Amino acid sequence: SLSELTPVISGEDYAGLQALCEKVSVHPLVVDYVVRLMEVTRDPKNFALGVSTRGGMALIKMAKALSFVQGMDFVTPDRVKNLIPSVWGHRVRMNDAYLTNKSVEEKLMEVCMQVNAPTEEELTR
Repeated sequence: SLSELTPVISGEDYAGLQALCEKVSVHPLVVDYVVRLMEVTRDPKNFALGVSTRGGMALIKMAKALSFVQGMDFVTPDRVKNLIPSVWGHRVRMNDAYLTNKSVEEKLMEVCMQVNAPTEEELTR
């Protein structure tokens, strides 16, 4: 029952983990990559309703958290791309879901194919 549940982490520890996640760095080119991906979702030929600024911020925040959990202190474009279906799947509205027989996730991955991610060389300059 609900009364038997016990916390697995204190509020203080949770806040500490959030602070550590915020320390994960995001290269400006990765931020630009997220912005360009958002712009493609806003094209009416891709979605009826695209990703908002808050959706972009949520993606970056999740990429930072995943990077932290995986022991990394920076966000990679691949990590961003792999999170898109999970983070943006509920944030977009399809134009023609019944006509194309594509899932939101499939359509979002098509969006990823339309935007070039920054290369490792660009990120290390």
